[in-house]
Amino acid sequence: MRDWDDQSLLREHVGRGSDEAFSILVQRHASLVFGAACRKLGDASGAEEVTQAVFIALARKAPFLCQHQNLSGWLHRAAMLECQQRARTEIRRRRREEYAMKMIEPNASEPNPIYAELDDALLELSEKDRQPLLLRFFEGMNFRDVAKQLGLREDAAQKRVTKSLGLLERILRKRGRNITGAALAVALAESASPAPAAVVYSATHAALGSMSAVGISGLAFGKIMAMTKLQTAGVCALLLSAPLLLQTQRLANARQERVRLEQLAIVSESRVGALTESTTRLRTALEEFRAERAVLAPIPGATNNQAPTDQNVVAGTYRWDPASAYVRLPKAILDKIELTANKRVRKQGAGDSETEDIERTNTISKQGELSDTLAEALGLNENERAAAQRALSNFAEQFEMTASQHAYFTNTMPKGVGFTPIDGKLFTLVTRAFPEEGQELRRRLVAELQNQIGVERAEILMTQGKQTFQYDFLNFGARERWVSVGRAKDGLVTIARSLYDENGVSNSASVSTTTAENIPPSLRPYLPESFFQPHE
Repeated sequence: MRDWDDQSLLREHVGRGSDEAFSILVQRHASLVFGAACRKLGDASGAEEVTQAVFIALARKAPFLCQHQNLSGWLHRAAMLECQQRARTEIRRRRREEYAMKMIEPNASEPNPIYAELDDALLELSEKDRQPLLLRFFEGMNFRDVAKQLGLREDAAQKRVTKSLGLLERILRKRGRNITGAALAVALAESASPAPAAVVYSATHAALGSMSAVGISGLAFGKIMAMTKLQTAGVCALLLSAPLLLQTQRLANARQERVRLEQLAIVSESRVGALTESTTRLRTALEEFRAERAVLAPIPGATNNQAPTDQNVVAGTYRWDPASAYVRLPKAILDKIELTANKRVRKQGAGDSETEDIERTNTISKQGELSDTLAEALGLNENERAAAQRALSNFAEQFEMTASQHAYFTNTMPKGVGFTPIDGKLFTLVTRAFPEEGQELRRRLVAELQNQIGVERAEILMTQGKQTFQYDFLNFGARERWVSVGRAKDGLVTIARSLYDENGVSNSASVSTTTAENIPPSLRPYLPESFFQPHE
């Protein structure tokens, strides 16, 4: 449970009433709240009270925060609001306590005045820019944990923290604080105040309402004895309105219970949906198994209980059903068979005549489309085909986005090919190899396919799509691609393509003359508008 994220722990606390889940949340974020309160109030005892109040508020509002993606930011803002309220109502008492502490500890060093401004400056940042700083400096996470919490790579998390530091430095400069980014990082790290175990314990039990009735009564009596006459009158008025407050509290509890039951209903519906989907998959697998068993039919005279052993198959005890829609092939030759997607197209012939031809394409297109041929060969049902198609389409989209991040524009001719544009202008788009990211995309694709259609059929699909993966997807980012275009005669364009392996050797090159409509979409944004205008 300690490895769960904040939202999962909140849902466990709200849905199941788990005190353990809420305790883990308090332990995880107590230092953030306690440190912010210490910086703002300059008082450890006041910071402890603020910490208790913030987590009591978290316990009350937990049903509404289950979907909140930045619990650290919410807790930090709640701590600041609680500190501001206490500063308005208890400023005189706080000054007397600070004076007393100085008398007791005359050698204690004065806190850095900039610490009190850090949290106010942090609140001026957007939630997206504030969260990395809270996680990195106030919750003590390393960059790997920050990246995991934000759903980023580790280097991206470092850049996000650096960017947020720059924005915070700019805000502090506007406030008259001349501080560098490095000094600001040190100040943030030094200003963090780990919450003592006693604070964590008291905040947890205060939020969970585990304080005994005697303890509550004693605390209330002590506070009443210290009240002024005006405060005592207010308490009396409050006691007179106790019935109304009781009804209000009951109504609030009923609303919270309704929210909890609604969330339980949602969880139950999702579980029922998952069980229904699993049942559907099992029924489909059972039907496929029965269909495979029905393929082997016993010859006349054979007993019904006779098992289909290899000896019986060789001896002819079992035969292949001639009415089956499938033929039997040894699995050993699957790697030697290359399927293609055949499509009938009509072409304009001489005069007004038309001819019909067969166009052969790959079983997986560069857009990640799965052909009917491969789907039928794998025996995919409607749900399995849709799931496999989604996995391939997502892979193609992510690959294209990653490739665009590694592309740059130049006017250099690819090695191994060449042509002369009629106006001397050459436009080349180079996509550098990205093998590590490409292999990660491949791993995700294979895992998703195995989860949806099984390990064996996923391996066959990857093998049959080898042609597309090798060329259109650059062998999963292991190859470097150059695409050049220039003007040719009669309004046509010349396109040169070349692929290079990790040693810089060209293993695929081609030059073709075609119309401007066939220019690759990835190269079009780099071409000037004048390129598409008619020319002599």
